[in-house]
Amino acid sequence: MSRSSYTYTDTASSHTPRIPYRSAYVGLLAIGLMILCSTHCVSGQPPVTQEIAASTAGIAETGEQPQVAWRLQEGVVKKGQQALSIFHHAGVNTAQVLQLRRSVRAAYDINRLRVGRFYRIQVDAEGQLQRFIYHINTEKQLRVEWHDQRFVGDVEPIPYVQQERLVSGRIVSSLSQALVAQGESVDISEDVATIFSREIDIDTDLHPGDTFHFLIEEHWPDGATPHYHRILAAELVSQGRVFQAVYYDGPNAEGYYLPDGRSLQGLFLRAPLHYTRISSHFSPRRFHPILKCYRPHWGVDYAAPYGTPIYSIGDGTIQWMGVDRQGGQMIRIRHARGYVSYYLHLSRFASTVNVGTQVEKGQVIGYVGATGLATGPHLDFRLKQHGRYLNPLTHDNVEAPPLPRHVLPTFQPYVQRLLAKLHEDDHPVPAALTVASRE
Repeated sequence: MSRSSYTYTDTASSHTPRIPYRSAYVGLLAIGLMILCSTHCVSGQPPVTQEIAASTAGIAETGEQPQVAWRLQEGVVKKGQQALSIFHHAGVNTAQVLQLRRSVRAAYDINRLRVGRFYRIQVDAEGQLQRFIYHINTEKQLRVEWHDQRFVGDVEPIPYVQQERLVSGRIVSSLSQALVAQGESVDISEDVATIFSREIDIDTDLHPGDTFHFLIEEHWPDGATPHYHRILAAELVSQGRVFQAVYYDGPNAEGYYLPDGRSLQGLFLRAPLHYTRISSHFSPRRFHPILKCYRPHWGVDYAAPYGTPIYSIGDGTIQWMGVDRQGGQMIRIRHARGYVSYYLHLSRFASTVNVGTQVEKGQVIGYVGATGLATGPHLDFRLKQHGRYLNPLTHDNVEAPPLPRHVLPTFQPYVQRLLAKLHEDDHPVPAALTVASRE
């Protein structure tokens, strides 16, 4: 998403024939507008066009020379590009780049610019860098301003426009593959798995021919492409069974609910990862494939590809994490109501967790591996309550409280409006997956 640069400069000098003052600038205005119009037709960037047009219109009306002529360059970081080359291309000299880097190093190191991230550079007629904006991720940006003969910068939230979009389709193999096939974020399928974890397991309970409708919320940051934020309403139709959920954020109530106001949020996730199959079940007597003897297996083995993210099944505190001879790299988390969860054979821990870390339900804590006594990549997941092991597959997950009765008169019209949007463009869903237009 590169964008063209625009520059307005006064090129007159004492060695050129003298031309009447107003005539010279009218001529420059005409040339500038011709270049501007042709550039706009190619680049299609109205905000920049409006800024330049306003500047040149001021010259025609007043006949006065502008004090500052801006050069604007914006685009995305390309493979192999370094910060220095990007600034040089915008007309910024090395000394300024080094000064900027030193000034904002505590906020962000500009040597860490990443491929595909949006940036904007504004330089005045003297070649002085006035403003630099860089999107660190989808939520935060580095903003640097030239102020009082120095660069001042900080990391701040990216301003964005919020929009809704409908995603619909038919499952051929799996929900995640269906979404990826139509260019959607895999985060959507992960959120769906979490939302419906008490109702259905999307890895094993969905079948070819099942359909889905998701109303998603996207954030459209200035200068960047829109990105997925959350699901507002969801519907899965599996072999005649209909599963619906809506996101509601009201006084003392936030989360996903059934249309009747019952919460879809249990105390725990149904499974701590997206797995391929269950390779070993909870059993008081199981033959160990490595030790070659019968012994209890107080957990469930979820086979999954190496590096698959593992989530905390609920809110809690990490009690212990480290290496065990048999369990390999493992984590133990303490939850409310006397529950403790165990995650064994990890390949590595998430960089955001440590002993004592408060984790949230669905937060990534590690990744699937085969450390310790393991014959292949899998997660051995175990659950205790008050010191007694429970079978994670049969344990009755504790349900969160429903919406208060006095909230329902506000909640029900809201639900009807969102569910109606799921079927605004109803038509037979083709086997080849489709998505509603972004326009």
